[in-house]
Amino acid sequence: MYITWRKLNSRYYAYLVASYWDKEKKAPRTTATYLGSSLTSAQKTLEKTLANLETPLPARIKIDLLAKLGAKAPAEVINLPPRDRAKESVLRQLGSLRTKYATRQDLVFVLERAIERLS
Repeated sequence: MYITWRKLNSRYYAYLVASYWDKEKKAPRTTATYLGSSLTSAQKTLEKTLANLETPLPARIKIDLLAKLGAKAPAEVINLPPRDRAKESVLRQLGSLRTKYATRQDLVFVLERAIERLS
């Protein structure tokens, strides 16, 4: 088992990768378990995942995996603030309204002020 961080669409995601032997295909296979996109959520999910394994791991291996999760974490995820999806949605809507009413300077001024204050 090992930990990997993958970058998708400018965001990083943590995965726990485990290898096993497929008896039918007679070849090694891997499974990746999603852990989270921030370091704290990934640590919590990893602890739960390791606690619920069919074959318990030794404590030394669990500690090693948790240490590697933090050591391999990109700088962007260490103190990642939670996303405010509602605010992002409002900003997108205000931006589209600003584009829609680009010819109306009185509305554009008000929309730009609203975007400034929310940003």
